[in-house]
Amino acid sequence: MRGKTLLERILKECFDSESQVIASFLISMSVGMMLVFFMLDLQLKTVVAPYGIVSFELAGAYGGGRELVMSWNARQKSVAAFVLGLDYLFIPVYCTTLAYCCIWTARTTMNKPWLVETGIGIGLGQYLAGILDVVENTLLFLGLLNPDRRGVFTLATICAIGKFLIVLTGLGFTLYGATIHYQKKQQGRKRSRSHRLRSASSPRKKKE
Repeated sequence: MRGKTLLERILKECFDSESQVIASFLISMSVGMMLVFFMLDLQLKTVVAPYGIVSFELAGAYGGGRELVMSWNARQKSVAAFVLGLDYLFIPVYCTTLAYCCIWTARTTMNKPWLVETGIGIGLGQYLAGILDVVENTLLFLGLLNPDRRGVFTLATICAIGKFLIVLTGLGFTLYGATIHYQKKQQGRKRSRSHRLRSASSPRKKKE
């Protein structure tokens, strides 16, 4: 209940009433699926894979793809395959969530045209992250089936790094815009409060 209240407060501060419904749905879907991934990922952590599926995604950076897969037992390999499959469903959810947040932020909080265009570009770029994620998952599936294919782990890591950079850029822009939007709302409230105080004090001065 407390988490829901916090989410409602964030949405109220960062989005107008019409956008809150869409944002609430997208963010709730994203957070819900992330929690599922978190619970599944706990089963994939080993000495060779201390960060679970993330270690698998970046295994090509240090040539440890085969060792990582071999460190998993049959059940863990099945969980990894399920996570990769579920991720195909998660991709359009997180891409659309970040794209919506970036584009909405750009159009409503940015004063300079180049910042608006940059925000829209970053938002649309989230779908490029989704394409990289699809390619990455396919390559990891191949590596899971045949760990001796070292090349697929390298390519998967390249895709993963590109995906992470794009997603982090989207998150950063959204947080930047949300901060500006929040500051503007706070300034507006202060001006409104001071105006009400002046209006309330005016009749008193006239009577005196």
